[in-house]
Amino acid sequence: MNQKNHILFIFVLVALATASRLLPHPNNFTPLLAIALFAGRQLPGRFSSLGLVAVSMLAIDLPLIFTQILPQSGAAILPKIVLVNVFVYGTVLGTAMISNRVRAVSNWQTTLLGSLAASLAFFLATNLASWMAFYPLSWSSLVQCYVNAVPFFKNTWLSTLLYSAAFYLALEARHRWEQRQSLRRSTLAAS
Repeated sequence: MNQKNHILFIFVLVALATASRLLPHPNNFTPLLAIALFAGRQLPGRFSSLGLVAVSMLAIDLPLIFTQILPQSGAAILPKIVLVNVFVYGTVLGTAMISNRVRAVSNWQTTLLGSLAASLAFFLATNLASWMAFYPLSWSSLVQCYVNAVPFFKNTWLSTLLYSAAFYLALEARHRWEQRQSLRRSTLAAS
């Protein structure tokens, strides 16, 4: 696959995954971390992967914030949303940066480990932010915040793993299709 087609294919996969966030889904079962892991590994340069991940997140988050959260909760919640999103975006963009750094090592073991590590970092960072924004600032409430979030961790890790697998299976299917097309063209040209 030439570089231009490869990048276009990555953009299409990420756009489809981004749009899936609008479908009904269990809490924390989203493609965000898988997009970060995949874009970081597949796109050349740190800034292209960070840009794609940021656009993917903003494309869904901003409309949801302005059409659902603010009308339901009022403007007073905006500073809390900003605080939590600083941690969310920081963790997801950090995942893309790390993934970009280790792009040469791409196999099922690194995908599994990367999915687990990214999910754990997301769990730790975003629940710290949730505690800071929505809980009384005490040690007991910090523990309670993390305990309350444990059920969501499973969905985060599982969705990251499943979306990552889907990305790599789609990429592999595309490579195989292109190989068959190339072989067919070679066969036709030789006859």
